[in-house]
Amino acid sequence: MTDIEIVPLATEVFGDLRIPASLAVSQELEAIAQRAAELARRSKADNTLRAYRSAWKQYALWCARFDFEPVGADPQVVAMHIAAIADRLAPATVRLRLSAIVAAHRMLGLQLDPKHHAIAAVLAGVMRPVDLPVKRQAKPIQSTALWKISEACPADAVGVRDRAMLLLGFGAACRRSELVALKIADVVLDERGAAVTISRSKTDQEGHGAVVAIHGSDDPILDVRAALAAWLALRYRRRAKDQGKPLPEDLQTGKAPLFCQLAKNGQPISRRLSAYAVVRTIKAAAVRAGLDPTGYSGHSLRSGLATTAAANGATLAEIMDQGRWQSVEMAKHYVRDAEIWNNTASKTMAGGKRAG
Repeated sequence: MTDIEIVPLATEVFGDLRIPASLAVSQELEAIAQRAAELARRSKADNTLRAYRSAWKQYALWCARFDFEPVGADPQVVAMHIAAIADRLAPATVRLRLSAIVAAHRMLGLQLDPKHHAIAAVLAGVMRPVDLPVKRQAKPIQSTALWKISEACPADAVGVRDRAMLLLGFGAACRRSELVALKIADVVLDERGAAVTISRSKTDQEGHGAVVAIHGSDDPILDVRAALAAWLALRYRRRAKDQGKPLPEDLQTGKAPLFCQLAKNGQPISRRLSAYAVVRTIKAAAVRAGLDPTGYSGHSLRSGLATTAAANGATLAEIMDQGRWQSVEMAKHYVRDAEIWNNTASKTMAGGKRAG
């Protein structure tokens, strides 16, 4: 295939696509590709776009090793690539790699059917369960643990921020990416608690948004409204030299990040936390409370709400609504731990007279 003239076509999503010159016949195609790239960029979250770019780059490098054309729309080549990476990548990553390859072809108007028998057969083998250890879910932070880590938060700026973030993250069943993406204007407090707008999430890439209510508590340790009010008071606190000056525009409009970094003196900095900072916060809070941090992750607040709600009798529909789950099966993963203890069949082992 080396005798085919290749030209680069710059795209925002996949970088430079090396395509046969026969496809690059006019400026019209380039304009269409750029428009497609812009639409594709809008349709995907930033993390997904970065993953697509990386996946395409790896595929293109693999093709170069064997003198294949990456945009040749050849299902046999794609199937061989899947087979080549199957042993070292997780099935979900293999699927993402395939999605990126298909998306790049469609951007150029080329048909690459991911259900073609050559691709489907190899992919089925990749996805078929093998004797692998069961992947453990994040250890949920349930109500007792939540009280302990909230109570152990110090009275300084870090503690005030962390308590508010932990209680909101639990009550709204937030993913860590959702927590750090919140802006000040996304939270409205009233006497009932806090209404939180989740503008975009993993299952809402179009950004329709969802409003979640978190009820306040009579227990001041668990009262999300009081925790957020205390944090917002600090969030708007001004340094002595800034007294009398107008607030920065992002604070005036509420577009500043809700949970932000702090200077060494405890002064809030309008720089949002990273998603991994949520993980560090959860683990540090567990250590302060005397809990074993092993197993806690950025998903522990989200899974903790689901598990606690199920144990307290909430319906699956109510849990899905609060956590914005769209898949029943996915939501069931989070409530199964509570449900297995509600199964009455095993209670025959717990006591009672022996049947004769």
